Amino acid sequence: MEQQYLQPLFSFRAEHKNISDPEPGLFQMEPTEAGEKTLQSYKLYFKAQESGFTVIAPCLRHTDGKLELENQFLDGTKLSFAVFTNDKYFFDRSGLPYDPPGEYVYYFNNLNADERRSKLLLENFSVKDSERVRLHTKEFTGKLGKNDKDEILLPSVYDCKGKLVHESRYDFIVNEYENTYRLDLSRLADGLYTVEYNGESLTCYCTKASFIRRVPLLILEIFIGAEVSEAYQVVKMEDGVQYIDNKDFRLHFGLNLFYWQYKIIPINVPPCTWIKVQVEPTSSSFVPDKVRVHQQLDHVLFTSQEKMEIPDEDGLVVSLYRVGWHEACRLTAEAYKFCLQDYGIERDNELWCREVVDNKCIHSCPAYCIEDEPIGVLPKPGGDNTYYYTENGKNYAQLTLYLVYKNGEYLITDTYDPPSEPGHFTHCVLEEYEDATMFMAK
Repeated sequence: MEQQYLQPLFSFRAEHKNISDPEPGLFQMEPTEAGEKTLQSYKLYFKAQESGFTVIAPCLRHTDGKLELENQFLDGTKLSFAVFTNDKYFFDRSGLPYDPPGEYVYYFNNLNADERRSKLLLENFSVKDSERVRLHTKEFTGKLGKNDKDEILLPSVYDCKGKLVHESRYDFIVNEYENTYRLDLSRLADGLYTVEYNGESLTCYCTKASFIRRVPLLILEIFIGAEVSEAYQVVKMEDGVQYIDNKDFRLHFGLNLFYWQYKIIPINVPPCTWIKVQVEPTSSSFVPDKVRVHQQLDHVLFTSQEKMEIPDEDGLVVSLYRVGWHEACRLTAEAYKFCLQDYGIERDNELWCREVVDNKCIHSCPAYCIEDEPIGVLPKPGGDNTYYYTENGKNYAQLTLYLVYKNGEYLITDTYDPPSEPGHFTHCVLEEYEDATMFMAK
């Protein structure tokens, strides 16, 4: 027998990574005016919670445990919510730009699983300034545009799904005497729109001026319909019937940025082995550019030149390479006995021979070879093996890896167990422990 219940349709929370114990009311959340009407029409309940809310729906529980929505949604239904904050230091703590009040709003929806603004709702990434869009009234004005035939150009308006809005749904008023136009979208619902006119494009959240004056921080729009991918859908359709598929959406403020650092420990690495770390596809790079490793080194450090997000969602690939060298050197004098080990001097991105003429290096180093041999892809910081520390005001995320040379091959591992055979050389590594204490017997 079917029974009537009230069950969560979906929930939403906003969290701040840089505030461990936030004051009550850091976030205030409520349905927008249109969102409130939609909630009422489907007899849904908005339940405010600490730093979040839950939308509750009446449903029928089947004997097989499925929760059928008592009020079935029309395809394309949109539930809209607004988030506000009274924290005047919010943007400083979040690492976000402080824009003039009411000029921008951070916007998210559950429409497209491939778009970052949707992915952030289910994945543990921090909100960036790229998620914000302009706040705008539903009226646009400007200089009238004409084509080569002196014909008046018409605007193009696209909704948040990228669909062209038919011109009959808005008003375009032309004042040829003043050579101006006025585009009025007041008959359209509040939402994200892209307006293109005379070669210019503007994407903004269009709403009433009274709402803009309240200075919303964030707009969340949850769509229900066939266009929403399954991963972000809050209802499940089976045989034409909608069932609750409860989702827990979250957003994290406070950019989780660190300098990535790889601590590479060489094990049985041949003398004069040079390695480098390279990031693709990005302009980010690690320092040093390349370094020579040998058994006398405890470890080698490669540190990113820029702060990078953890976890990383941009598809970056970090790889370790062995720098190739020609076994050639024309210098045999005693003064250059270490040249074969150091392979020249690097200046201005060029490798020069150590031989000096008139206090200048004039010969390129013949041992240098630009062809690098890939050793393997490095794991990204952020897992259980990541060590976080701060030095000189900079936050580092350090990952320790072992570079093992065995049977003519270089291997990258996050652990290393020395073999037990007697006489086998292994690299000895000394690690420091902050909690180590020495006791002296009295």
